[in-house]
Amino acid sequence: MRIKRIFRRITHSDYFRERRCDLLALKSHLNRSLEFRADVHWLLVLTFPNGGSTAFAKLLLTAPQAKALTGNAEGQWLIPSLCRPGTRWDSSHLVSPRKLRAVWLDQIDAAAIPPTLVVEKSPPNMCRYRFLMESLRPMKTYVATFTRDPYATCASWHKRYGSDAIIRNWTPTEDSSALQSEAEYFGFLGRIWLERAHMLLKARQESVADVRYEDFADDPRAVVEKLAGKIPQLEGVLTDATVSVKDYGESSIVNMNERQIATLSDEQISAISLSLSARPHVVESLGYSIR
Repeated sequence: MRIKRIFRRITHSDYFRERRCDLLALKSHLNRSLEFRADVHWLLVLTFPNGGSTAFAKLLLTAPQAKALTGNAEGQWLIPSLCRPGTRWDSSHLVSPRKLRAVWLDQIDAAAIPPTLVVEKSPPNMCRYRFLMESLRPMKTYVATFTRDPYATCASWHKRYGSDAIIRNWTPTEDSSALQSEAEYFGFLGRIWLERAHMLLKARQESVADVRYEDFADDPRAVVEKLAGKIPQLEGVLTDATVSVKDYGESSIVNMNERQIATLSDEQISAISLSLSARPHVVESLGYSIR
């Protein structure tokens, strides 16, 4: 049993998983289904981490023709080099288009997914969505942006990750020792939100829909119907379905903003606001305001 555990640990390591991805890329030269599938379309949802996109994706996945590559609709985890701390949010870090297609299309074959729309919402996709679109051509690829209130988003990041994990996994060039006070740390979160919000704002020129978490939570049916008008495979979404997100359990779509923001002190909110004030037009263009 011990030998089996050791073997399993080795073969499931990032090194062996990456080599498997390389092997699939080579295999795609001989296997057309790992290079191109005319019956598969893609929806890249560009979103903040902890921005409410899990509920959004799970609701979209109730459509009969909608599927996902993984349980959380985040294909980044299938290629270790795309989700490694230090490279995950590095826009210059890419993999070969052939490898990306081979790994993602192999996942479709392995799951016996029928001709369909793949909903893909890995948050770091916002850094490299144009590369993803080019890599998936000539398969049809849609882009949608999904945004959320900066204060609720920053509060969620703080609760779920904390400064050490955020710096280690998201911003490896930052020096954690430079964040010597709580105000500096929450200001840092505000800067991250602002940087990513700017990416989402620029992506709007190529998106079929720009969705705010707040609008989706308030009226899921209206948001989904508008999106289905652009993407036929989303017909049949069960807009009154319940979904399970993180540790909240199964429930209908609920706006969690006020609950998240209530965990912030006035000082923490002020620190976030100070950072957001550097580029107020980005905040306002996404439909939010600085407190």
